[in-house]
Amino acid sequence: MRNVLWIAILLQILLSCGGKEESKLAFKLTYSTHVEILDQSMPIETQNYFLQKYGDSVEVIYGSQGSIRSDYYGSGPKGLSYIFYNQSTHKNCAKWKNLEKLYCYDVRRNDYILDSSKYIKTDNGFMLKHYSQNPNDEEIIIQTYTFIDDSLKVDGKLYSNFKDLSFNVVLAKANQLPIKIVQTSEGVRITTELLNVSRISDPISDLYEIMPNLILQNAQ
Repeated sequence: MRNVLWIAILLQILLSCGGKEESKLAFKLTYSTHVEILDQSMPIETQNYFLQKYGDSVEVIYGSQGSIRSDYYGSGPKGLSYIFYNQSTHKNCAKWKNLEKLYCYDVRRNDYILDSSKYIKTDNGFMLKHYSQNPNDEEIIIQTYTFIDDSLKVDGKLYSNFKDLSFNVVLAKANQLPIKIVQTSEGVRITTELLNVSRISDPISDLYEIMPNLILQNAQ
């Protein structure tokens, strides 16, 4: 059943990309979102926060020049509204629903260096697994990215400054966008799986800029 789903997604990708001028188009990807609490000793208030933080789906726009915009749907009252990365300023900014602040930080600094990675071939693509310590210990996988061969192609160099969680390394190796991402950190596992893909005209720059009505908070 899962292979049938990936085949359907691949056909959708090919149909959406055919006959269009790639340099002027952006990818718009919709992912389902699932959050698991792995550390049951976490305070219940913290567990509830993570369970409502990301919602049930996220729409991600990858602009043709390397900027990224993520909008979260179904998140709770204290959950994320959106996150954007402006490739020209190197800033990644997040907006929570219950706060009139925009929290921004410079993604050229990576505070979570991954120690090792593994390439795994699959039936219709490949996976990249990143580890925090020993690659032979499956319990400490931090990130797993799944790709379908010859789909969602991008220029990995556009994201060379997006070093947070080594995303620049992932795209430099793959030169395409993932259909599934699993991230594990601080007792929480977040899984996003591709539901829909389309090509759109590059969005207006406002999607990657700080709105004047918001208070800017620079994260350390």
